[in-house]
Amino acid sequence: MSSRSTRVAEALYDFFSGFGIPAYAIGTVPTDVRAPYLVYDLVVPDVLQSMPFYAEVYYRSPRLDALNAKVDEIETAIGEGVSLPTGAGCVRIYRGDRFRQNRVFPGDPLYRVAYLNLIIAADTY
Repeated sequence: MSSRSTRVAEALYDFFSGFGIPAYAIGTVPTDVRAPYLVYDLVVPDVLQSMPFYAEVYYRSPRLDALNAKVDEIETAIGEGVSLPTGAGCVRIYRGDRFRQNRVFPGDPLYRVAYLNLIIAADTY
């Protein structure tokens, strides 16, 4: 049987990979990756606990349309909370306070980034 952290990592990857753009855990983004893509914090909460985490969505465009549409898609998927199966249980993702914060990537004004404030909670694994 796989470890708790492996099951959570797989659940998070499956969720964030489901939006039609590449998804990477923070620290695993290839150096040659081109936008659009998203990154997410790989966190493992204790059973019956919750903790903050985040994701960032990257697009390169002079406009915000595509970035906003992708973030809207993620927000809709989360809704009031989305349950991600982990084998013997699940983790849940919720939107945090100030869920979305748009910013420009340093050094390239065409790189647009949406920072997503999230909460992850564990039921069982």
